[in-house]
Amino acid sequence: MTQIQFLTPEQTALIPEYQEKWRRVYLSTQPIEQVRAVAAIKGAYSVMKQPEPEVVFCSSPQAALTILEAHVAKADLPNVDPDLGPDGFPRDFSKTFLQTALSIITIKKKLQLAGIKPLHDLLQAVLRRPQKQIAKHINRRLPKDVSVKDIFEQGFSSTRPLSDTQNHAEDEGNAQSFDDFLGFEISPELDFSLIDSLFPLFPGKNFFLRLWLKGWIQGTLMMQIYGFSHPPFKNLVRSALSAQENMFLQENPPIVTSELVTMCTFIDFVKSVLKFPVPEQKWAALQGLVKYCGWILAVDGLCVVCDCPTHIRTNEKHEFYADGEPVLQYSDGFSLYAHDNAFIPEKYGSVPVSEWQIQWVLEEKNAAWQNALMQEFGAARLYQALATTEIEASGRYTLLSFDDVNTRNAYVLRQVDNETGEIYAVFSPQYVARSIQTAIQHAHHTYDESVFPQPK
Repeated sequence: MTQIQFLTPEQTALIPEYQEKWRRVYLSTQPIEQVRAVAAIKGAYSVMKQPEPEVVFCSSPQAALTILEAHVAKADLPNVDPDLGPDGFPRDFSKTFLQTALSIITIKKKLQLAGIKPLHDLLQAVLRRPQKQIAKHINRRLPKDVSVKDIFEQGFSSTRPLSDTQNHAEDEGNAQSFDDFLGFEISPELDFSLIDSLFPLFPGKNFFLRLWLKGWIQGTLMMQIYGFSHPPFKNLVRSALSAQENMFLQENPPIVTSELVTMCTFIDFVKSVLKFPVPEQKWAALQGLVKYCGWILAVDGLCVVCDCPTHIRTNEKHEFYADGEPVLQYSDGFSLYAHDNAFIPEKYGSVPVSEWQIQWVLEEKNAAWQNALMQEFGAARLYQALATTEIEASGRYTLLSFDDVNTRNAYVLRQVDNETGEIYAVFSPQYVARSIQTAIQHAHHTYDESVFPQPK
């Protein structure tokens, strides 16, 4: 079966333009224009036929949480007047307890749904029509009868979206083959027709196989258009918050501009390039939210809008990156640090990596941050600097464990080149360090020759 292409080369060439357009929006460090932000939020609620909320502004996500938590704490809970007995206790304690619990759950659910839900619904309302159009487009391109081999070939090697099959021949040289995707050649002994023959008795085989394939292609297409290179704003902020603050965000999920931007990239592209229809008023309202608001936290009747960061530092891959500086910095001093695109505390992030100290590995109690330190120093340097115990040796290999480090990477596999005396070392996860043979196999499978060479 000839691999089906779902975008023409001309359409594919336009994708980076739309990605860059919307990337500039969520990487903006310009202060929010409050008049436009208020108009955008009220316009979004209005187009969804919901009452306009009160809008307040703050300087950072943490400040927004403080405002919102105070508002929720003042919310009036229904008054449950229990039937008290002569001893002052409810006559029916179980009934009273359940009434109180249900009242609290009801008010919390009401706050959550009445708060941010119209904005989530707005996004879904704009997405619904182009997603249906893409599904129809995919369905028209797929042949009626597809074999198991066709499913695998299209599903795993088709990573480019919707176009005419007649354009495939001239562009076939650039297509990724199934073998290339897998990283090895399919064995001639793997008989797809035999696998296909196992399915005839399965009810609705063709329907379910086509359904799976269409979903796979649609997801691949959407990801190709909006891209993967988006700094994880939400994850970074939540990593810096307390457990109580994170629980509050779980119950009152924010609208985060960077998350909406991915969908705006997709919607903008399919509307402008593929000419798919979208609901114009709702699309305009969604764009207003993304362009003129930062984080939005909302409960019943109140929207708290967080200003944009004053600094956002990323690398060429659009990952959070800064050496000795915050990757996100807000005007009220709220700052966040990252290493390898993941949150780290200020005590490490504010120090240039070249000045990090190995002793910190032993002092750090948080496993994730300890692991970040270890990965930066590397296995070869750490095993020479810290106390270790030999677990097992075999020829040129030695499996060691750190004496005072208790993380999943507390094991090191060392290799000594018998001819040159050069030493190589890599971390060995706990689940493979049960024997030196499994550790060796894992190392050769995971690391390339320059990091951990195989014996010639």
